[in-house]
Amino acid sequence: MEAHVAVDTTLYRPELSTIPFAVTLSDAVVKLKLPAWDTHRSFAKSESDMVEVGKIGDISASGSYTFYSMPRPDHQETLKLQLDVSQITALRVNLLIIRASA
Repeated sequence: MEAHVAVDTTLYRPELSTIPFAVTLSDAVVKLKLPAWDTHRSFAKSESDMVEVGKIGDISASGSYTFYSMPRPDHQETLKLQLDVSQITALRVNLLIIRASA
């Protein structure tokens, strides 16, 4: 995992701050946390309550977070996010569909 975050410290308490960021991952594993009573937990490969539902070859997230030093009605915090992924493999599609519709 590689991450880059820039924080501007040239001004003390500016009215508006924007923090850019970039994160990249290789060979990421996507897991779903299940409660102890869930039937699908029996498919977990270990004693934990995590079931592997997919894999992602490469994923990168970049963007920026804008916030204000003082709350006001006209101030709106903003998160700009761009996700780029490649080589997605879904292992338990039925489990994901069941969880999304619940």
